[in-house]
Amino acid sequence: MDQKPLKIEIPVEEEAPLTAERPRPDVGQSARAAGEKLARATETAARQAWESAARRKATQKLGEITDKGVRAVGTRVAETAEQQTRQRATAVQERLRTTDWRQATKQGAVQGLRWLSRRLEQLAQRLTPTEKQPPQP
Repeated sequence: MDQKPLKIEIPVEEEAPLTAERPRPDVGQSARAAGEKLARATETAARQAWESAARRKATQKLGEITDKGVRAVGTRVAETAEQQTRQRATAVQERLRTTDWRQATKQGAVQGLRWLSRRLEQLAQRLTPTEKQPPQP
């Protein structure tokens, strides 16, 4: 029995692996969608933070601190002005105490008399005729 073995050849076709075809997502569209999600989440978080009791407390405390600061600055300015006024008053009082009033009065009288003398001299020069003029009828 001389039989030749039977040889069957099956042509192999190159086929892609069996997978479900998925459409490739557009990268720009995916990024846009992710950006929109992020924006909505950020907006929601910001709104919740703004409406929170912690924010109201912090705002109130900040207002109180600011008011205290303004009052402290106002008090300090008033104290400084008061201190400067006291210093000036003390300086004036000291000057009044140390001034030799006799000498000051004497100097004032001398200056006043010199001024009066100059004015009288000017008046005398205006009234003195420079040339003799014949009397007018």
